[in-house]
Amino acid sequence: MTTPNSYTANQAVLNDYAQTLLSELTANKDKMVKVLEICTGLTSSDEMEVIHHPLGADGVIADFNYPDDNFDGVMIKGCLYQLESPLDFFNEVLRILKPGGRLSMIEPAISLASWAFYNYGHNGVVHMDIDPFAPEVDLEHYNKRRPNIAYPTVLFTRQEHRIQFMEHFPKFKMVKRKWVGMLADPLSLGDKPFSLIPARLVPLVLEIEEILNPFLGRWLSNKMLITLEKSL
Repeated sequence: MTTPNSYTANQAVLNDYAQTLLSELTANKDKMVKVLEICTGLTSSDEMEVIHHPLGADGVIADFNYPDDNFDGVMIKGCLYQLESPLDFFNEVLRILKPGGRLSMIEPAISLASWAFYNYGHNGVVHMDIDPFAPEVDLEHYNKRRPNIAYPTVLFTRQEHRIQFMEHFPKFKMVKRKWVGMLADPLSLGDKPFSLIPARLVPLVLEIEEILNPFLGRWLSNKMLITLEKSL
């Protein structure tokens, strides 16, 4: 009996995430010209210019010296919680986005099903009792060796912090918050040498996720899709 290859299945999931992020960026535009991507795996597109920017090993996005109002969209995946200064990152994204441009993110989400995996099976930690607006020197928020995976969940799911976010960044409006990664993502087993699902079934499982998501997403998902739009 052949065991499904995890790398193939996981790549199918990652490709779906990249396309989801692109769809979010283009939802309010007839045409995209230039997109900045960080950690999404998207390398090129026939429809637009894609600029890749690396995430430093120390959680710093260095040389972020792009001109103001330069990008139609910014997309990131799985790196917000690793940033030493996520609030500075949001300020920089606002600066380089064109008016009406979007920042779309898929980040780890702490749910009933994902808590144990992220707490015990990941190189980060899960601290839900943090202030996401505390100074970055607060190591409960950020640790270079074990960053807090709960940061995006705390920031975007708790009402008081969402209100704080909009007060800090009044030029941003949240256009989507959605739980994702309920079935196909965990079944692909990421970087493990085997998978619980063959790549050919990933599209079907993703369709099933969409059906179940309104009822079970909050409790079973391990990722979250966030889309923010810069005001005109």
